[in-house]
Amino acid sequence: MDSITPKNPLKETFQEITVTELVRLNLNGLLSHYQGELEVNNAFTAAYLEYEKTGKNVSIIWKFTNRILNFEPKKRKIEELSLAKIAQGLQVDISVLRSIFEGARRKGSPEISVEEVVWMAKLLDVAPSYLLQPLRVHLENDVTLLFKSKGKFQFEVKAREWLLWVHSLRPLTGLSSRTFEESMMKLTPEPNARISSKRDIWPSDEMQRIGNALYSSPVSAVIHAQSEPIPGHLMSDSKPPIPHPLDVLQAGKTYLDRLHRRTRAALACMQHVRQVLRFTEEASEDRKFKLDVDWCLNRIREDLSLIYANRETQIGSKP
Repeated sequence: MDSITPKNPLKETFQEITVTELVRLNLNGLLSHYQGELEVNNAFTAAYLEYEKTGKNVSIIWKFTNRILNFEPKKRKIEELSLAKIAQGLQVDISVLRSIFEGARRKGSPEISVEEVVWMAKLLDVAPSYLLQPLRVHLENDVTLLFKSKGKFQFEVKAREWLLWVHSLRPLTGLSSRTFEESMMKLTPEPNARISSKRDIWPSDEMQRIGNALYSSPVSAVIHAQSEPIPGHLMSDSKPPIPHPLDVLQAGKTYLDRLHRRTRAALACMQHVRQVLRFTEEASEDRKFKLDVDWCLNRIREDLSLIYANRETQIGSKP
């Protein structure tokens, strides 16, 4: 595959940036992308309507030879994706959106809150982690991001490493992969769990809550996902299982039971993806790599089969 050379590559290996600036760059880039898609749709529609009317191709991009079945050409106005139109749909003052999207243009602009990140991610149909990921040009040029803040706290990280971390796939350099994987599997206990530096041993009721969240909860995958698995090259089941896991799985009998099983399997699947990336990067020889990857793929096959077997479209709707 040929490498992609950006039109305006960054000249420097390092780029100073704040998390707020990165979120705003992603917000504006994503909205601009949606507006561009709308314009492409309009240009395609106009070209097709002209062909349908006159039988001639006037576009230098699209050439039609036949009518498109079941195609309902519809033009949209770019104003539909303007900040004013979005603010109107959300029933908020446009100044609220301008402070989020355009705050960087004004000196002393406020940082974006966690609530606003989640709100904007939902609005633009992406996960909150998308708004934290590095830009394409950062990844293409192997840029090191130097994150700064108002205080003394700052750190630097490679763009690719930051990408995997914000999507919960790999830890940052210097952190333990195994500790990261174990921590990502822990579900937060009940909201009334307390924090104190005045005691050495937590009361039994708090220990019980933590134990329930880690091991006893029906949605916890700590045991199911094997937070510290034996590598595939040390296992005896690295070959695809026979019969297929789906052929021997039994779905939960109640809606809640099926929901718990799907949730647990989804958490386990994410964990096994993290593990296979670790095995890929840490494998010392080809033979071990092949066995480790096969082992993880078998675990992912089991996870997906469990999700499939307990899906509501198969079993029935919620009672």
